Amino acid sequence: MVLSEDARRFAIAREISAIRGISVWAYSLYPLISITSTYLLSRHFNEVFNCRQHPFRYIIYFLASTFGLAIYTICTDITTSYIEGSCDVEAAGINASYAKGGLEYYAKQQQRNQALRELMGTDGEKLYTVTGNEVTFIRIKTTPLSDRVRAIQKFIQSTMDH
Repeated sequence: MVLSEDARRFAIAREISAIRGISVWAYSLYPLISITSTYLLSRHFNEVFNCRQHPFRYIIYFLASTFGLAIYTICTDITTSYIEGSCDVEAAGINASYAKGGLEYYAKQQQRNQALRELMGTDGEKLYTVTGNEVTFIRIKTTPLSDRVRAIQKFIQSTMDH
């Protein structure tokens, strides 16, 4: 699928916006926060239950590690969703042709995913929905394409109202 000049400009502007944002710092802090919280939680429960020499401590370590992983996963997913949305709006806000390009860009991605779903058969059905979004289970690692299209349309509508 060939992208128009507007769609290519939107995609480049979106990536530049992502690079200039806080994502690098946020994604650097999340492992530190996760590991620190796991350590402090394990240490606290070891002291409270006095189980430094007891095999029960392994259960505490497992639960604390699960908590730390959950913190990391939730933080990265929320940050990814926020950054994707803000980068889309920033790129679409450059001018009307960028916003139009954004709609085209995501429409083409949806078409590509729908085509892959058909071509790959049952494997494709496991990866992509009928609308061209990625199939998710529990975690939503990235904002669905249909949501991104709606956000750009909403942004265009709000700028037209003003």
